[in-house]
Amino acid sequence: MVRAPAMAYRTAMKASAGAALAVLSAVLAAPRAVAQGRAENGGADYDFFRFMQTEAAVASTRPEPLLKTVSTVSVIDRAMIEAYGFLTVSEAVSVVAGLYMTRTTFMNTVPVGRGVLPSHYANKVLVMIDGVASWLSTTGEGFLDRVHINDVERIEVLKGPSSVLYGSNAFSGAINIVLRRPRASGVGGRLHGEFGVPSAYQAGGNYQSRDAVRSFFVAANASSERGRRMSFTDESGVSRDVNDLRYPRGGNFTLSSAYRGHSVLFNGYQDEYLDLEGAVPQFAQGAGRIQKRSGYLANYSLDAPLTDALDLGWSATYDWNERDFPRTQDETEATRTSGYRVHNLVKIDARPSPEVELEGGADYDYRWVDFYETYDPRSGAVISGTGLRGRQVFEYSAFAQAGLDKDSWKAAIGSRLTRNQFFGTNIASRGTLIRLFDEDNSVKLIAGQSYRSPSIFELFFLNPTRSVAGNARLQPERSDSAEVAYLTQRGDASLQAVAYIAQYKNKIDRRTQDVLFDDGVIVPGVRKYENGGKFNAVGWELEARYRRPEDLDAFAAVTYVRSRDGWETNFRFVPKLAFAAGAAKTWGPLTLSGVLRYRGATAGRLAAVPRQASGDLSVAYARPSSRIRHVLSVKNVANRLTRFPEYVRQTGPFLNELPSNDYRSIVYSAQVRF
Repeated sequence: MVRAPAMAYRTAMKASAGAALAVLSAVLAAPRAVAQGRAENGGADYDFFRFMQTEAAVASTRPEPLLKTVSTVSVIDRAMIEAYGFLTVSEAVSVVAGLYMTRTTFMNTVPVGRGVLPSHYANKVLVMIDGVASWLSTTGEGFLDRVHINDVERIEVLKGPSSVLYGSNAFSGAINIVLRRPRASGVGGRLHGEFGVPSAYQAGGNYQSRDAVRSFFVAANASSERGRRMSFTDESGVSRDVNDLRYPRGGNFTLSSAYRGHSVLFNGYQDEYLDLEGAVPQFAQGAGRIQKRSGYLANYSLDAPLTDALDLGWSATYDWNERDFPRTQDETEATRTSGYRVHNLVKIDARPSPEVELEGGADYDYRWVDFYETYDPRSGAVISGTGLRGRQVFEYSAFAQAGLDKDSWKAAIGSRLTRNQFFGTNIASRGTLIRLFDEDNSVKLIAGQSYRSPSIFELFFLNPTRSVAGNARLQPERSDSAEVAYLTQRGDASLQAVAYIAQYKNKIDRRTQDVLFDDGVIVPGVRKYENGGKFNAVGWELEARYRRPEDLDAFAAVTYVRSRDGWETNFRFVPKLAFAAGAAKTWGPLTLSGVLRYRGATAGRLAAVPRQASGDLSVAYARPSSRIRHVLSVKNVANRLTRFPEYVRQTGPFLNELPSNDYRSIVYSAQVRF
C-alpha cells in the first residue's frame, strides 16, 4: 500500500487551499472583461473570455449558454485542454466536480456520477460523441478514450439524472465529446506526435474544412505503449509483477460531415489495456493479461426546418462493440463478446412564440448480443457459452418538454415515458426554474428523476460453473433528486456552486449467496445480480475558473458527497471529499501549468484506503508566428499511485484495493497546424 507522508500531504493541502482561494478571490474581485471572440464550434456565438456564455449542447436539444442551461453542466473547453496538457479525455474529465474516476478489476477508466458506483461495468454515465450515444449492448459500458484529445473541441459533462434527456444509461450523468470544427470558412488541420517515458508513442492528425453550407472533419490516430511493471496481489494472495498501461494502446478513426441539414458521423476504435480480472482476479485464471476492445459507431441525422417556427429531426444509429479477454494465465482460454445497438429517433421542435418552445419525439432502441462465449484462441473453437447468444431487448420511449423563456425567468418541464420489453412502462420527469439576475448571474432550481433498465448481461448471464448468474427478476434502477445551483461571471472569472439531495432505488450489485436454480440444483457462493434497497445522498460541488488571455488561467473543483443509509453498499468506497486545482501562467511564447488532484480516504472492505494527492506539470512553447507547438509534460510528478477500493467482488482476505495506472510518465508532444 502506498501512503503519502504527512509532510507531503500537508504541503498538498496547503497548495490546494491556496489555489482555491486564488480562484475564488478572482471570482469576487476581477474587473469586467470586454474582449470577445468566437469558438471553433461551427461558428456558434461564443464569448471566449466570458466562460458562462459557453454554449453547451448536452443539456438540451439545442445549445444553450451555461447560465441558462436547464441542467447542471461543466465544460472542459479547448483552451483548458491545451493550457493543462491533458493527454486523454478520461484525464481531462477527472478534474470535473461531481465526476469521480475509478478503476475496477475489469476496467481501468470508470466514470462515476455523484458517487453512485456502477457494478463491475461503466454503465451509469452515458458516453456520447457529438450527441450520439455509444455503449456495449451486452453490458452497457461506454468508452471515454475512443477519441483522441487532439480531435476534441470541448467535453461537456451533464451531472445528475439525465435519462429524461437521453434514456436508460444516462442514469447519473452524461459526457458529450464534441469534435473540433473550423472557426471560419476554409480548410486546415493538425498533425501531432508524442513520445513518452516509459516507452509510449502516439501519432495522428486531423483535417477540417468548412464553407457556408457544409463542414467536414476526419481524424486518425495510433498509439503504442510498453507500460510499467507493477506489483499486484490477486484475490488468492499471489503477488506478481504485471505490465500496466497508462494510455490507450491501439488506434481510432473519426469522420464527421454536414451538408445543410444532413450530417453523418463515424467513429471506430481498437484498444488494449491491463485486465486484473480474467475469469476472476487470480493469476491462474487470466488476471494480469491484456484485454482487447474494438467497435464502431455510425450515425445519420437530419434537421429539416418545416417552417420558421417548426423543425423536424431524425437520427439513425448503428453501434457495434466487441471485447476479448483471457481466462487462463497461458491464454489457452479466453472470453469474447460482441453485440450491437440500433437506435432511431424522431423529434419535433416548435416555437409558437419567441418566449415558448415545445419539444417532443419518440425513439426506439434495439439491443442484440451476437455471443458471449469462452473459446480457444489457438483454434477459435468454442469451449462453452453463457446463454447470451442471440439475446435481444427492445426499448422505446416518447418524450416531451415545454419551455418558457421570458424576461429574467426561464422554466422547463419534461417527461419521458419508457416501455421496455421486460419491465413494462416507466415515467421519469424533470423540471427546472431559472432566475437570471443579469447577464452574469443566475440561480437554478432543478428536480429530476432517472431510470436505468438492467443490461442483458445482468439479466441472463450464466457461466458453465454457475459461479456468476444474472437475474431475470431484476427491477430497473431509479432515482429522484433536487438541486440548487448558483452561477456567476465576473470579468475573467466564473463560479458554479451546486447543492443537491438524491434518493436511489433498486441499485444493482453482485451479491454472493447460495442459489437454487430452476433445475433444482443448489449452488453455494454464487455471485448473483440483485436489487438493493433505497439509499440517500447529499452533496455539493464547487467549480471556479479564472482566465485572462496571455496572463493567467486557473481553476478549482471541489466535490463533497455523503450518506448514512447507503454507506455500507456504496459510499464506504467513495471519498467524501475530492479536489482538483490548476494554474497556468504565460510568458510570451512559454506557458507553464500545474494540476493538483486530491482524494479523501475511504473505508474499503478490509482496511482503510488513505487520502491521496498527486500532481502534474507541463511546459508549452509556441511562438505566435509558428505553426508548431511543443509541450513537455510530467504526469504524477511524485510518482504516488492513487489507490481505489475494490468494491465489486468483495470476497477473499487479500484484495482490498486496486492501483491506478497513473504512474509517473514524461511525455513530449508536438502539434503542427497546416
